[in-house]
Amino acid sequence: MLSDNVYQEERIPTQLERFWRSYRSNSLSMFGLWCLIFIILITLLSPFITPYDPMAQSSNLLVPPSWDPKGTVDFFFGTDDLGRDILSRIIDGSRLSFGAAVIITVIATLVGCLIGILAGMTRGLLSSTLNTCLTLSCLSHRYCWRSSLLPSWDLVSSILCWRYVWH
Repeated sequence: MLSDNVYQEERIPTQLERFWRSYRSNSLSMFGLWCLIFIILITLLSPFITPYDPMAQSSNLLVPPSWDPKGTVDFFFGTDDLGRDILSRIIDGSRLSFGAAVIITVIATLVGCLIGILAGMTRGLLSSTLNTCLTLSCLSHRYCWRSSLLPSWDLVSSILCWRYVWH
């Protein structure tokens, strides 16, 4: 490749380029990225792609899903006890779920950054108290995540997290 550069220098990739190369080489990471993009597209396009109005009631009560012998393709996931299309309700519900997750994440990030900044800028008892608040909030998140695993892991993980926090 021709260049105006007099010196033959090798271009060093930036940290972002190195991260993207590493990320692209992991097929599981790329699958997760494509799933996230798909969910975001479904969420953004949900008002346009729902086959029926999610709140509209019809006389088709408790229609089974389309793979059931008694089901129809008109209601792919069937209907509920009020005759509302379940597929339309799931697609429409993705807006609320995804929006709430984004809002909660932003709020938690802002509060955590504020407490972390205050803990880093202060000394003494206030700094210790703020650090303990951050540590306990991390501990509670780990505890909730671990308790979703096997019941026997519940006690073990809480003891390990407690020892990690205080030692």
